[in-house]
Amino acid sequence: MTYGVPQRSIRTNAFKLIIAPDMNARLDDSPTGVPVPIPDPIQLYDLHADPGETHNLAPENTAKKEELLQVLNAINKNAYEPTYFTEGTPIRDAPSLNDQLIQDLKSLGY
Repeated sequence: MTYGVPQRSIRTNAFKLIIAPDMNARLDDSPTGVPVPIPDPIQLYDLHADPGETHNLAPENTAKKEELLQVLNAINKNAYEPTYFTEGTPIRDAPSLNDQLIQDLKSLGY
């Protein structure tokens, strides 16, 4: 989370995709009045060529962006809720992946 606005991301060995909603959506009435830069809503970085994540490839590498969005959407569709990490006891078993999710990820090359 950044300033209370949830972000989502997925990372492979070579790429990182970030979905970053408009942070100003909840900061328009900020008491400081300092404008917060609005990031591109979808960011894609080549972690090998750009480890500092300074050049967003999402506008020019739409194929990789779409591939990672499909994987992230498949995970989000089938994943457990974020409260899994914040409620209950600290010791938990990891949830099992259902067969359809495994097939979806394999079909995408993961």
